[in-house]
Amino acid sequence: MATMIGLVALLPFSVVFAHRALAPMILIMGFAVGSRGEPWRIGIPYFLLKPDFKDPVVLGGYAMLAFCAWLGLTAIWSPLGEKWELSIGVFLPVLAGGALVWEILRRVASEATILANVFAVVIVLSALLLLIEGLTGAPLRAIFPPEDLSPQRYKDFVALGRGVSVIAPAVFPAAAIIYRITDNKFAPVVVIMLAIAAAMIFSIEANFAALVVGGLASLFALLYPKRIVLIMTWLIVMVLVAAPFIAVALPVEWLMETFGESLSLSWLQRLYVWREAGAVALDGLPFGHGIDYARAWSEEGGMILIPNAPIPLPEMPTHPHNIFLQIWLELGLPGVVAFGLFIISGGRALAAVEWVRPVVACVIGAIAVTLISALVEASLWQVWRISAVVLAAMGASLSYSVYQIGDRAAVNARRGIN
Repeated sequence: MATMIGLVALLPFSVVFAHRALAPMILIMGFAVGSRGEPWRIGIPYFLLKPDFKDPVVLGGYAMLAFCAWLGLTAIWSPLGEKWELSIGVFLPVLAGGALVWEILRRVASEATILANVFAVVIVLSALLLLIEGLTGAPLRAIFPPEDLSPQRYKDFVALGRGVSVIAPAVFPAAAIIYRITDNKFAPVVVIMLAIAAAMIFSIEANFAALVVGGLASLFALLYPKRIVLIMTWLIVMVLVAAPFIAVALPVEWLMETFGESLSLSWLQRLYVWREAGAVALDGLPFGHGIDYARAWSEEGGMILIPNAPIPLPEMPTHPHNIFLQIWLELGLPGVVAFGLFIISGGRALAAVEWVRPVVACVIGAIAVTLISALVEASLWQVWRISAVVLAAMGASLSYSVYQIGDRAAVNARRGIN
């Protein structure tokens, strides 16, 4: 617990100076949980010796294991076969995340509350620091080497935007915890608006879109909490299944003519990238083109001409900026099936929980942020992005614990139990 509290407390420094540091922070926390005997004494029989595949947690665990194993196997026919170790970069954060959620949910009330309070304060402080950095020209990043010599310190501001990406899914669990602490319905709104303000400062428009959609989704969950988890689960599964077919049908030229003046070049490029990625993904069925194929495609140097662009742009960046297309492109049908089964199992596990409204709202908000990021920005190989989802899962577990703790405390008080 001391390790978890200490590393979570370092998050504001990480999002300002080194957003990729979140990945080793998550792994260290997971290692701390795994260094004790109890998780192994419970986990080995539960998952290995007597697995019950009717349990969605067990089924989801095996689905993720199959997904990561298939990742490594596709290196056999990938143009970048040496990248098989990328599968480890997916598996380890997910494994660490499962361990951290388990550890949080088994902890006693006082310890869970301490970590929850630290988590909420840290997320708010991170958003505040990022906002201040954006408004004041990033003086904190300017203090420490190396000096950013890019035009108008472009690299510094992109890194700060990535810091917003790190905390974006975790903002909603933090808001739920703060509501529990303050009992003020405006407090979580302030937290979310602070993060949205930070997102607006930087050039990564996906962060702003994700936080706005997350806010709307969490509001919907507050109003209609029943079945919302299953609705979100099946929405993600449908997006996964339909991704390449929607991509190849994109009316890119019409979109260019209609919205070309209002969309940035990066978004216009994405339209081309998604359509081409969808077509190549369908050509690579059933097994896909292999792990990190998009990077090999990018290294071929193909360029596209976009209206109003001063220079030709890459036909494929290092990834297609859509995780669902990336799964189809590189992993084929086995990857789609394994990932889909993981999503369905996770949804079933969440649907089985007895949620209170603020907690289900924070979970749905975090999922919505992650979904938007997966649709327009993220890559499977960015371990820090997977770690950001783990951070949000920690926050959701903490918010669940805090609300359960409060309920138990009220019951005990009525019964005269200290």
